Amino acid sequence: MTEPAPVPPHLFKNLSTRARNVLINLKVESHQDLIALSERGLPKIRWCGTKTTAELTRLLEGVRLDYVPMHSSLAQPSGCAEGAAASEASAPRMAAVPSKWSILNSTLAGLFTDAASSSQYAWPETIKLPPADLVRLRAAGIFPEDTPYLLCSFTIEYLLEAGLSDAALSALLHAITRVSQLPGDALPTLAVKPQDRSLYAGFPEGLLDPLIVPDFPFPALLGFVDAPTSAVAWNVVAKITERSVIKTLGFSVTALRAIQYLWGLQRRAGAIAESAAAGIPTDSYLDFDLLLDRYLQVTRKDVDRDNSKRSDLEHRLVREHNSPHHHNVSLQELGKDFGVSSERVRQIEVKLLRRLNNDANLKHLDYLWHLLDRLMITGGGTRYAYELCLSLQAMNGWSSPPSEETLAVLMGFSPKYRVATKSSPLRMTLTAPCCVGCEIADAAVFEALTPPGNGSLSFHQALDVVRSACHKEQCPGLRNIASFSLSLAELIADSQNLLIQDQALHLERPQTKSILEDGLEAILLSAPDGMHFKEACRMFKLLHPETSVTARSVHRQLTNHRWAVLWGPGTFKHRSLLSIPTLLINEIMGSLAAVLDLSGVPCICANGIHYDRYADRLRSEGVPNSRALYSCMKIVGSPAMSFEELPYVLGKDHAGPRPKIAMLLEQFIAKAHRAVSHEEVKGFELGILGIPIPQASCHLKHIPNILQIGDFLLHIDHVPIVTGQLRRIIDAIPSGEDGAGLTEAALYRAHQNACRNIGIIRPSDLFCFMEQFFPGTVKLHRKPIRRYQVTKHGAVTDVGVEDAPKSALATAESPASRTSAPPVEWVYAYLEDLEKPCLTKHLFEAFRTNPLHNNIYQLWLGKTHKVLWYTRDCVIARKVLGWDDEKQYAIETLALMHLEQAAGLGKPYGSCRAILTDHSGQLPELAHGLAWTPVLLHGLLVSGSNFVHIGRQKDLFVSVDNPHGIQTLNDLLYRTLLTGHGGCAPKKEFMAACEKKGISLAPSALFLTGKDPRVVIDGDVIRAAELEAGI
Repeated sequence: MTEPAPVPPHLFKNLSTRARNVLINLKVESHQDLIALSERGLPKIRWCGTKTTAELTRLLEGVRLDYVPMHSSLAQPSGCAEGAAASEASAPRMAAVPSKWSILNSTLAGLFTDAASSSQYAWPETIKLPPADLVRLRAAGIFPEDTPYLLCSFTIEYLLEAGLSDAALSALLHAITRVSQLPGDALPTLAVKPQDRSLYAGFPEGLLDPLIVPDFPFPALLGFVDAPTSAVAWNVVAKITERSVIKTLGFSVTALRAIQYLWGLQRRAGAIAESAAAGIPTDSYLDFDLLLDRYLQVTRKDVDRDNSKRSDLEHRLVREHNSPHHHNVSLQELGKDFGVSSERVRQIEVKLLRRLNNDANLKHLDYLWHLLDRLMITGGGTRYAYELCLSLQAMNGWSSPPSEETLAVLMGFSPKYRVATKSSPLRMTLTAPCCVGCEIADAAVFEALTPPGNGSLSFHQALDVVRSACHKEQCPGLRNIASFSLSLAELIADSQNLLIQDQALHLERPQTKSILEDGLEAILLSAPDGMHFKEACRMFKLLHPETSVTARSVHRQLTNHRWAVLWGPGTFKHRSLLSIPTLLINEIMGSLAAVLDLSGVPCICANGIHYDRYADRLRSEGVPNSRALYSCMKIVGSPAMSFEELPYVLGKDHAGPRPKIAMLLEQFIAKAHRAVSHEEVKGFELGILGIPIPQASCHLKHIPNILQIGDFLLHIDHVPIVTGQLRRIIDAIPSGEDGAGLTEAALYRAHQNACRNIGIIRPSDLFCFMEQFFPGTVKLHRKPIRRYQVTKHGAVTDVGVEDAPKSALATAESPASRTSAPPVEWVYAYLEDLEKPCLTKHLFEAFRTNPLHNNIYQLWLGKTHKVLWYTRDCVIARKVLGWDDEKQYAIETLALMHLEQAAGLGKPYGSCRAILTDHSGQLPELAHGLAWTPVLLHGLLVSGSNFVHIGRQKDLFVSVDNPHGIQTLNDLLYRTLLTGHGGCAPKKEFMAACEKKGISLAPSALFLTGKDPRVVIDGDVIRAAELEAGI
C-alpha cells in the first residue's frame, strides 16, 4: 500500500489560524487529502468567509502547481486489497476517479489471469512506444528506464488520464499477449469481469430526461451504426454499462476509451445534479426565460429573497444591461420608477453584475455553456443569434426556438463569449482564438478581392475562399467546422475595412473625405515631384487657416491613405502622378527573391548594395532613392516576398515577426563552426543582407553569444571546438621547443591545416587565440618592432629594438601610411570620375593614406570650389553636381527668404535642415539625379560670399551683413543668453534651450567653460560679464 504523503510544512507556513482550523475540521491529514479538497465546496464550509476562501484557494493553486498528483487508487502497482481500500477511501473526495468497481481502476497486469500469475521477470524487457507518449509518461512520473511490468502495473484510468495514444495502449496489450504466450494476437482471459451496473445509480429520477449529449462518439453502443448521433438523449446514454461496452466493442483500446468517456459524462451529470439541488432544475433548460429567473435566484445568497421590489429592479437591470434592444434608460429614470436614488441603483447594479459574472456561479450553467461551445466552434467561432436558436431547437427537438434576446442576456454573463449588441442581426463570438481574426482567412479574402479579381464577393463565396485557404494550409481546426457561419464574413469585412452591401463584400469602403484629407490630396496633386509632409502642412495652414492641424497629423494622414506614396525621406507623392517602371521593378524583385532563396535568410534590406546595383537605372526611370523603390515594389507586389516594414523585404515563407539583424549575424557566425573574421561578417552584412555601409558597424555591437578575439568573432557554442584544436596544437609542441627558438610563424606553418579549420589564417591570429584561451602556456617570440623618436627639428633617431608586447597584437605602421600624400589633383580627378558621393573612409583606402597624417583633411577637402561634404562622412566633387551661378543665386534667394521668416520667429540665424524640410520643392535640381542633403546645401551656401557658417554642425548659417553682427557660434550664443535669458541662466537650462532651437552644444564648449571674455562662469550658472561690471 502506498503511504499517504505528509503535508509539506512550507505550505502551512503563512496560513492564518482560521484557515488551519478549517483544514483540521475537514480532516485534511495528508498531501493527497489537500489535493482532493474541492475548491467549489469552500464557500459552503462553516467559518469559511471570503478572505479564508481566497486564502485556501491560493493554497490549493500552489499545491497543484508544486505537486504532480498520483492518487493511491491510480498508482497501485499491484492491485492488492490495500490498494482497493485506499481507492475506496479516496474516491468520494476525488471527482476525477470512477467508482471502485469500475474496470478502469484495475491494472493491465492484474486484469488478465495469465498476466497476473506471471512474475515480473517473464515480461519483455522493452516496449516500443512513440516519442510523444514517452514525454507524456515522463510528465506523469513514469520514465523510460522503468520496467514494462511497472508500466502495466498502473491503473488503466491513470494511463488514460496521462494522455497515451492508441498506439501506446495497443503496444501494452501486445506485451500482455506475449506474456500469455497465446497464439496470434489473442488476449488472455479477463480476471476482472466488467460490471453490469448503472453509472448513474443514486441520481434523482427524471434528472436527465430534458438533457441531451451532443456528438456522441460511439454510435455502436446505442444499437445503430449509421444513424446520426449529433444529439442523443442523456437518459439513453445512462443505460449503457461497462459490460455492454465490452460485449459490443470487445476488450480493446476503443472500449477502454468509451468507458472513460462514459465516466466523464457521469461526472458532468454529477455537476448538473449539484446545480439542480442548488435551485436550477434541468427542466429550466427548456425555457431560457425560466432559466434566467432561476439563475438570478440561485446567485441571490446574501440578498433578501423576499424583497420583491429589489428582485424586479434586478430583472430590469439585467435586461437593460445585456439586452440588444434596450433603450439606454438612465439610472435616474430607473430610480424614479422604483422609488430609489440613482446612486442606489448604481450600487445594486455593480453588486448584481459581480454576482452574475462570478466563476463559481457560472458553473451552474455548465450544461448550457457546453452546448453553446459546440455550436460556436462548428460555426467557426462566431454565430448569429438566430442561428444558435435554430440549432438549439433542432438539437433538442423543441417546437419553437428560444428567445434571441434572453440567449444574448445569458451569454453576456460568461467571459467566454462576446455579444455584439449593436449588430443586426445579433452576433455572438468566442473570445478564445478560433477562425475569427485568423490571418489566413483575412488574407485569402482580401487577395480574392484584389485585382485582377472582380472586387466583390458574396458571403457564401467569401466563406468558400476561406475554406479553400484552410485546406491549402492544412489547418487542424478545420475538422471541427461543420459549416462556416455567415457572421464570419462580417467579421472579416470589419478587420479588412471592407464594404458590406447586399450580403456581399466589396474591396473599398466609400468614405466621406475630411477637410484635411481633401486638402492634402489637392496639395500633392499640385506637386509633380512630391512634397515633404512639413511643407504640405505649411501650405494647408495657408489654404485653411481656420483648421487646426499639426505636422504629425499630416504625416499620419499621408501614411494611412493609398493615394499618398512615400517618395523620399519624409516626402510623399500622389499615386496618380507615378510612372512606375514595371519591367525594371520586376527585374529587381526577381534579383531580391534569388538572394533570399540562395542565402536562406528570411529577410534582406532594400536600401544597401541591392539598391546601389540599380541606382543609376532607377534614377533614369524617375525613381530617385531607395524609399521610392520600396514604394514601387510594394505597389507592384510579388508572390514570393512581402513588403511590410521599410526597408526590409521578407520572404513569404517566413512566419512570425521580422528577425533582428544581430540575430541573423549570429546565425551566420554559428553556421560557420569556426572563427569568422570581421571582413567575412561585413561581406555577409553588406553583400547578402544589404545593410547600408554607415549602419554596418552598429549591428556588430549587439550580436549576442559572440566572443571577439582580435579581428575575429567566435560563437560561444563553438568554443570547445576551437579550444580542443588549440590544445592539440600545444600538446604537439616538443618539450624542447617551448623556449627561445619557437616563433609564431613556425608554429603556424607546422599546424597550418588545423589552424585554417578553426578560421585562423595568419600567425598573428594564432598568437591572439592562444593568449585568449591559454595565456602564458606557450612563450612565442614575435617579430620585433623598431621604435623611433622624433626630435624637435624633425630628425628621426633610432633608439633601439624591443620585443612586441605579448598581451596584445601590436602591428607595425604600414608603409603606405608613412609615405607622402598623393597629389591633390589625383583626388579631385578620382571624385569627378566617380560621379557620386564617396565615403571618406573609401577615399583614404583608395589612395592608401592615413587621414591623421599631414593634415590630409584640410589639404584634400578644405577647398569648397572643388570638393563639398555630401553628408557628415561623405564627400562629392563640385563638378559632379553640375553647379552654376544661376543655381547658386536660387539657393541664396531661398536662404534670404528663410532668414526673414526665422527673424519673424525671433531667430537671427537660419537652418539648412529647415530649408530642406519646408522648401524642398523649390531647390534647383542636381545632376545625375542626386538628392539634396542639409550638409550639401550648407556647404554650397557658405561657399559663396554672402553667408557665414555657424559652428561645426554643417547646418546653421547667417548672412555676412546681419544686423546683429553675428559671425561665430559664440556670437550667436552670447546674443541668445542676453535676449532669451536676460544675461544669466543655469548651464543645463541654457543648453536645453539651445538644443530646442537646433543649436547642439557640448558641456566642454568654449562658451560654456568661460573662455569667452564676454561671459563669466559661476559654478553651474553662466552670466554675461557686463552684468558683473554693473553696466
